Amino acid sequence: MCRLFCACLLIIFSISSVAQTDKPVGNAVKDKYRIIQVDNFEIQEGVDLPSDYFNSLPDELVKQLEKSHRFQAILRPGQQPSNADAPVLRLTGLVTGFKHGSRAKRYFLGYGAGSGQLIAHIKYIDLSTGQTVIEGEVIGSVQRGAFGGNSKNVVRDFAKAVVVTTELTMLKPLPAPGHELASPADSTSPADSTSPADSTSPADSASPAASTVPTPSAEETTTLDISSGDLKANQQKLNELADNGFRLTNFASTSNKTGTLTLKKSGDPSQKSLYLLFHTIMPGNLQKDLNKAARDGYRLVPHTLGYLKGYMAIAEKPANATAVRYEYRVHSTQRVSSAEKDIKKDQAQGYVLIDASKLQNGLHLVVLEREVGQQKPTS
Repeated sequence: MCRLFCACLLIIFSISSVAQTDKPVGNAVKDKYRIIQVDNFEIQEGVDLPSDYFNSLPDELVKQLEKSHRFQAILRPGQQPSNADAPVLRLTGLVTGFKHGSRAKRYFLGYGAGSGQLIAHIKYIDLSTGQTVIEGEVIGSVQRGAFGGNSKNVVRDFAKAVVVTTELTMLKPLPAPGHELASPADSTSPADSTSPADSTSPADSASPAASTVPTPSAEETTTLDISSGDLKANQQKLNELADNGFRLTNFASTSNKTGTLTLKKSGDPSQKSLYLLFHTIMPGNLQKDLNKAARDGYRLVPHTLGYLKGYMAIAEKPANATAVRYEYRVHSTQRVSSAEKDIKKDQAQGYVLIDASKLQNGLHLVVLEREVGQQKPTS
């Protein structure tokens, strides 16, 4: 009798195991794509990127992706997967900015002086369908190192930034057919690009992350240097620029005390925004500050997370703010695996990953958002 009972248990366990194996593993981007192909990048006209930097970019991306151990296979341009039916992400991009920087200034002055930067708009495209699955802006910079650091390291740091952005973005739900999924760092997503978890159309939400902004000319772009010692004055200057028709697109760190904001002239002068700059020692306080501002119609501007002697973020209230309101979850972790757990837990509660950044202190700062209803915007 005991043997018969044990045999029945074994059969039930076997059936259960088969059933679990046959279930889909999930609906996140990472659950579908286990293979990535690194393709060649292009350079935007007017960007003076040295040829040796440009030529080394694909190899550095492959190297950093291999170190991440996030993909079963990493292919180079033209290579095909062993399984012809396997979904493949093709990584490509457009280099939109490059600053060589000064090694001497980095060595003798420090504090962000002479920092080099490489900026690109990256795309992850389904190799078989040609559909853009993920896209967004990524910035790599070299700020320090032995004797001021080698500017060629900007390519390595850029590749590392791509990998971190990819690891966290791959946790987002798969985009609906015909839509693309903006990366956490993306601040200029097409107006019709929504994730399945966000039922609010970008046109209705007036999101800074969802507005389509035409590519501006050089004279329509400006920058604002900020520092941890005078953030109140920095916020005032930011709003003065906004009052003149500029709109914030991203923040780039130049040291643990300084950074640069990039703003672009809005195509519609009447669409002026109001900005709040948050700065706090604890990520939990950053969450409280964001949620307090969100109740008054503000929304986090993607790609503005940073660390200036404390955690920093910037929220925007557009002139045409709607009644839609949001709330936020903020997490700070040392390991991407820990960030994954936080993201999965929050996504199960209806939150959507909208921004993530690896800070100068080595921490990963992650922000998720969900719609909580509507209320009349306050004046």
